[in-house]
Amino acid sequence: MAFGTLQGTRPTFTITPVDGDASELQFRHHGLTTELDCIEQCTRGWDHFLASLREYVEVGRGMPRGSDADKARRM
Repeated sequence: MAFGTLQGTRPTFTITPVDGDASELQFRHHGLTTELDCIEQCTRGWDHFLASLREYVEVGRGMPRGSDADKARRM
């Protein structure tokens, strides 16, 4: 994927405290549209990294570099 296709886009993360010790994370990738060549790969990537972040926060381990199955799929 050429990262040049992401020029003019901007990911944002907003963390908002909620009841007690909890927080809510909102993510948005501004400018990422279906017209971009990378939309499918970017969407899969964000799905993976956000799930990894959630696992890291909840149980102390994530998979930022991907699972073994994910690594095999990318080769």
